[in-house]
Amino acid sequence: MMLYGELGRFPISIFIKKRILGFGYSSVHTGGKLSSTMYKIIYSNYINGHKTYNWLDNVKSSLDDCGCSYIWIDDFYLGSKNHVT
Repeated sequence: MMLYGELGRFPISIFIKKRILGFGYSSVHTGGKLSSTMYKIIYSNYINGHKTYNWLDNVKSSLDDCGCSYIWIDDFYLGSKNHVT
Protein backbone atom coordinates (compact mmCIF):
# COMPACT_ATOMS: atom_id res chain seq x y z
CA MET A 1 0.00 0.00 0.00
CA MET A 2 2.89 2.35 0.69
CA LEU A 3 4.14 1.96 -2.86
CA TYR A 4 0.82 3.22 -4.20
CA GLY A 5 1.05 6.39 -2.13
CA GLU A 6 4.65 7.05 -3.08
CA LEU A 7 3.79 6.82 -6.76
CA GLY A 8 0.65 8.92 -6.45
CA ARG A 9 -1.57 5.95 -7.30
CA PHE A 10 -4.43 4.32 -5.43
CA PRO A 11 -5.79 0.77 -5.45
CA ILE A 12 -8.74 0.27 -7.79
CA SER A 13 -10.92 -0.65 -4.79
CA ILE A 14 -10.82 2.99 -3.67
CA PHE A 15 -12.15 4.17 -7.03
CA ILE A 16 -14.89 1.52 -6.92
CA LYS A 17 -15.98 2.63 -3.44
CA LYS A 18 -15.95 6.25 -4.55
CA ARG A 19 -18.22 5.45 -7.50
CA ILE A 20 -20.60 3.39 -5.32
CA LEU A 21 -20.94 6.21 -2.78
CA GLY A 22 -21.29 8.86 -5.49
CA PHE A 23 -24.05 6.89 -7.19
CA GLY A 24 -25.83 6.36 -3.88
CA TYR A 25 -25.67 10.05 -3.10
CA SER A 26 -26.94 10.97 -6.56
CA SER A 27 -29.81 8.50 -6.24
CA VAL A 28 -30.99 10.20 -3.07
CA HIS A 29 -30.62 13.78 -4.27
CA THR A 30 -32.31 13.65 -7.67
CA GLY A 31 -35.55 15.12 -6.38
CA GLY A 32 -38.76 13.56 -7.65
CA LYS A 33 -37.08 11.36 -10.25
CA LEU A 34 -37.71 7.65 -10.51
CA SER A 35 -34.24 6.76 -9.19
CA SER A 36 -34.86 8.74 -6.00
CA THR A 37 -38.25 7.09 -5.47
CA MET A 38 -36.81 3.62 -6.09
CA TYR A 39 -33.94 4.28 -3.70
CA LYS A 40 -36.38 5.28 -0.95
CA ILE A 41 -38.37 2.06 -1.44
CA ILE A 42 -35.23 -0.10 -1.51
CA TYR A 43 -33.75 1.67 1.53
CA SER A 44 -36.99 1.24 3.47
CA ASN A 45 -37.12 -2.49 2.67
CA TYR A 46 -33.46 -2.84 3.64
CA ILE A 47 -33.76 -0.99 6.95
CA ASN A 48 -36.93 -2.86 7.93
CA GLY A 49 -35.25 -6.21 7.21
CA HIS A 50 -37.67 -7.25 4.48
CA LYS A 51 -34.98 -7.71 1.86
CA THR A 52 -31.21 -7.44 1.51
CA TYR A 53 -29.41 -5.68 -1.32
CA ASN A 54 -25.73 -6.23 -2.09
CA TRP A 55 -25.38 -2.68 -3.35
CA LEU A 56 -26.67 -1.21 -0.08
CA ASP A 57 -24.44 -3.59 1.86
CA ASN A 58 -21.48 -2.17 -0.08
CA VAL A 59 -22.58 1.41 0.56
CA LYS A 60 -22.95 0.78 4.28
CA SER A 61 -19.63 -1.06 4.61
CA SER A 62 -17.80 1.62 2.59
CA LEU A 63 -19.15 4.34 4.86
CA ASP A 64 -18.26 2.30 7.94
CA ASP A 65 -14.72 1.68 6.64
CA CYS A 66 -13.99 5.38 6.22
CA GLY A 67 -15.54 6.35 9.55
CA CYS A 68 -18.62 8.00 8.08
CA SER A 69 -21.31 5.78 9.59
CA TYR A 70 -23.27 8.88 10.57
CA ILE A 71 -24.01 9.48 6.89
CA TRP A 72 -25.68 6.06 6.65
CA ILE A 73 -27.70 6.73 9.78
CA ASP A 74 -28.94 10.03 8.36
CA ASP A 75 -29.62 8.47 4.95
CA PHE A 76 -27.06 10.53 2.98
CA TYR A 77 -28.85 13.77 3.86
CA LEU A 78 -26.05 15.40 5.87
CA GLY A 79 -23.45 17.53 4.18
CA SER A 80 -22.73 17.83 0.52
CA LYS A 81 -21.54 15.45 -2.16
CA ASN A 82 -17.96 16.61 -1.49
CA HIS A 83 -18.07 14.68 1.79
CA VAL A 84 -18.95 11.46 -0.03
CA THR A 85 -16.88 11.60 -3.21
